[in-house]
Amino acid sequence: MMAALRELLTYLARALSGAPEQVYVTASQTPLGSVVTLTLYVAPEDRGRVLAPTTWPALCQVLRACAGRQGVRVRLRLGESL
Repeated sequence: MMAALRELLTYLARALSGAPEQVYVTASQTPLGSVVTLTLYVAPEDRGRVLAPTTWPALCQVLRACAGRQGVRVRLRLGESL
């Protein structure tokens, strides 16, 4: 499940990004596997595009819907630039 969520976020972020080759996503999971934390790294010039008032909530909502179907919670964070 964690890999599928990471791939989904990578796909969506690359579609939004002006520099898709600089999009990177890491994933970690709690020991019991009930919460997946995804950290999104994008180019500095794309941070505003990803954090836009309509974009960031939409990304969170899509990921929560996908994770919820599997009984998992997901947290999305924006990491510092690479």
